[in-house]
Amino acid sequence: MTDRFFNLALSTGTHKFLNYPEECPECRQIIDPSYKEHFDSYETRLVYVFFRCPSSACRVGFVYEFEVDVFDRVYYYKRMIRGKFKTRDFSEHIKTLSSNFCKIYNEALAAEDYGLVEICGVGYRKALEFL
Repeated sequence: MTDRFFNLALSTGTHKFLNYPEECPECRQIIDPSYKEHFDSYETRLVYVFFRCPSSACRVGFVYEFEVDVFDRVYYYKRMIRGKFKTRDFSEHIKTLSSNFCKIYNEALAAEDYGLVEICGVGYRKALEFL
């Protein structure tokens, strides 16, 4: 299997970016994503690249994070950037009583935020069992 790569001109020159996913995170089709924009920070050794699914049925945008290997000056895929889910902060009394409740509740809240309504109900019920 050959490495998937593309070249991109950054503030420090043109660099190779390797091993990014071949699947659209939205429609799950095998794609060669369309490059749109990037942000590079030489201080952090990270580059954020904005892509768009080329499928006319999808066209969703997504951001990949790449990190440079300082020895070979190649950027390797690190992760896809996703937004953070909302969490609920509980009183110290509840945190002390059951830290598991707080953790499970917030995981259920994340499932609800993601639209997984069948899963979140089970999660909330399980959280209550830990109170």
